[in-house]
Amino acid sequence: MKVVKKLKKLKIYLSMIIRFILTSLFLFFTFTYSVAQYNDFGSWNSFSTETKLVKKLKLNIGVQLRLNENISQVKTLFTDIDVAYGILDNSKIFVSYRLGTKRQLEGYYLLSQRFSLGFSAKKQFNDWKFGYRFKVQQTNNSIESSDYGFDFSSGFRNKISLNRKLIKKTYGWSTFELFSTRDIDKVLYISDWRWKIGVDRKIKKRHYFSLGFMVQRELQSNDAITDYIVLLGYEIKMKRRKKAKKNLYELELKSSQK
Repeated sequence: MKVVKKLKKLKIYLSMIIRFILTSLFLFFTFTYSVAQYNDFGSWNSFSTETKLVKKLKLNIGVQLRLNENISQVKTLFTDIDVAYGILDNSKIFVSYRLGTKRQLEGYYLLSQRFSLGFSAKKQFNDWKFGYRFKVQQTNNSIESSDYGFDFSSGFRNKISLNRKLIKKTYGWSTFELFSTRDIDKVLYISDWRWKIGVDRKIKKRHYFSLGFMVQRELQSNDAITDYIVLLGYEIKMKRRKKAKKNLYELELKSSQK
């Protein structure tokens, strides 16, 4: 009887989650499509690996391929290198470097790089985990050719997140992020927003597959574009092997036999 009750509760819980996700997607689609002048559909495909260097210090290296124009062309291809240090329980500071290539409006590609510094924290409330991340970044959009000089842009990003374990080895999550950018006169303004929702699945030990959906929109442009993006990701969390401790008795025995 207990098993049957648990299965019924699980069925009700999953149906609520599905309805919530579908309703959220419908509202976002309806709103953004009705106000957008231009729309685009794309795909972001990523692979990353994370390892612990020393206590509280982690290294993450990731590669991402972004497709746009209804998944018909490569928009960007880049590599991220992140180093994070835990300072308190569930909080950390991090530095990040990105090097990649980005398609220009004229159809050619230019190398670009980005430097980031930030802080993030998470807090658990019952089954829910809330998070906040602040990031400041400096981007050079044209480092390939001196003909274009240095095209720097800087800004801030604020992101809130929410995630929860749905079923065994499966986690649901959602994030909302605001982008603040400095213009030529160094005036700071909110330029974009980005919303994501998705599911992470642990497929085997320390291997995770992620599937999600993202909507992002420009706020200041006269020809504002709303992007609809499918998110695909694969992550491997490496674990350092601990050095085997030699048995004290065996050491004493070997020394006595010499």
